[in-house]
Amino acid sequence: MGIETIFTTKKEHLRDLNPTDAEDFFRELLRAEVLRRGPENFKIDAPRTTNVSDGGIDATVDTKLPVTQSDIIAPGKNGYQIKSGKAFKPWQKSEIKKALFGDKTPPNRESLGACIQACLDADGTYILVCTGIHLSKSNVEKTCSHIEKYLKERCEYENPKVKVWSQADLINFLDEFPLLVLGLRGLLEGKFKSHWGWSKDAGMQVPFVPGESQEKLIAKIQNELRRDGPSDPLPVWGAPGIGKTRLVLEATKTDDLSPRVIYFHSASQFRDSILMGELLHGDNQLSAIVVIDGCDPHSRTFIPRNQNPQVKLVTISNDCDGVPGKVSGWEVLSLDNKQTREIIQEYGVPEFQADRHTDLCSGSPFVAHHVGKTLANFSGDASKVLSEDYIYQRFYIDFEKEKLSDSEVKLRQRVLRHIALFKQFGFEGDVSGEGVAIAEKVKEVDGSTTPMMFQEIVTDLKKSKILKGEFTLHITPKVLHIKLWKEWWDVYGRSLDLAGFIQDLPPKLSDWFYQMIKYAAESRKASEIA
Repeated sequence: MGIETIFTTKKEHLRDLNPTDAEDFFRELLRAEVLRRGPENFKIDAPRTTNVSDGGIDATVDTKLPVTQSDIIAPGKNGYQIKSGKAFKPWQKSEIKKALFGDKTPPNRESLGACIQACLDADGTYILVCTGIHLSKSNVEKTCSHIEKYLKERCEYENPKVKVWSQADLINFLDEFPLLVLGLRGLLEGKFKSHWGWSKDAGMQVPFVPGESQEKLIAKIQNELRRDGPSDPLPVWGAPGIGKTRLVLEATKTDDLSPRVIYFHSASQFRDSILMGELLHGDNQLSAIVVIDGCDPHSRTFIPRNQNPQVKLVTISNDCDGVPGKVSGWEVLSLDNKQTREIIQEYGVPEFQADRHTDLCSGSPFVAHHVGKTLANFSGDASKVLSEDYIYQRFYIDFEKEKLSDSEVKLRQRVLRHIALFKQFGFEGDVSGEGVAIAEKVKEVDGSTTPMMFQEIVTDLKKSKILKGEFTLHITPKVLHIKLWKEWWDVYGRSLDLAGFIQDLPPKLSDWFYQMIKYAAESRKASEIA
């Protein structure tokens, strides 16, 4: 018996699939095989129709190739009927009768499932796929015999092509597709996700509206991912809220790329996963596209050098600090007004109202979606929804769900304004002293705000996705960051002793303070200091 690894398929992994999951699994197996053999040579039709009458067939693959070199796809038309569960007993004649004809009587050509009929009429191959059971050789022969007998004697097919697969066959097929094994074992939806699982994240289901620069970057990413041989990580970067993660999802959604994608929310998730060593080791034959989100300079140090030419790495970060080589071509740029307005109007907002809020978005799709939802869902004083302050506050206060007092709202604003003084700040691990330093600055303004209260507010803001990152956090979107930065200077800047303010800051935090001074034009007091 071989050593079991994370890429080992066991019969129980297939046995426990329900009808929907069995169809999803087999659909992905077909797509992966088509990708491996050359998608230009095959036409696949595998809709999600578990609860819809499908004429007996759950998926089809057509090819004009006289020889496919595939155990899964035969030349011509292939029709697959998928049966899940351990209760299915295809060696019994009654079970085959129901699979072929349903409840129709008598069992003849007219009663045969329409899609089975279409497959056989085209001289195709009918394949019965049993995910829930293991069939012995004798039971496979009995099952084939029952099917052929019905098709020949009752349906008048002279020489029907029939195959029957059970768990052993599927396990053999999966030897070529380790990523599908991970998905089948439920390992792709824990610390890491498949492309499909990633696409179900809340922020990934909003409409994607690209401009010319986004379309060019998508094409560049796709070309690099398709290039043979070793390559450095693709460093996709851009301002917070500019749509980096959504763009990479879109770039990797094609049939030839999406089956290879493994998405990690952070660099430490990749570091701590059982996959890192398997993926990056030079003698591993696993082909994959590893997308690592939230790669700030500190987190980037976790990623070892990739020694596997069949694995492509894509990192997503807010800036290009610490990234070697030329990175300007990998920046996600702002949308123009046309695309921004289009996103806002996706929510049913009238054109005139979308127009007057377009500039507020500063080309950020994240902000445009926020503005669209806010305008569409607003009910109340019409003058209020036209206020930029109200729209900005909606980023960090959910007025419908959170019943905050005025003092609680002001405390959250006060904490955010102090955080906004810095480009970013450390909150976890060996950089947590930066967060402690900011908490002390808040306490100097309001002595009742304890470090524990500061931590609680930061944790809440992380949950609401206004603060993003792993060890080092930043405010998103960028326009909100700048707005809060300006508010701090307008409220506290008059009496600021700059030398005294920065003298007890950690060195890196001090540096991030000065990096925000480039926005000094937004505040008269900040301009005077700059």
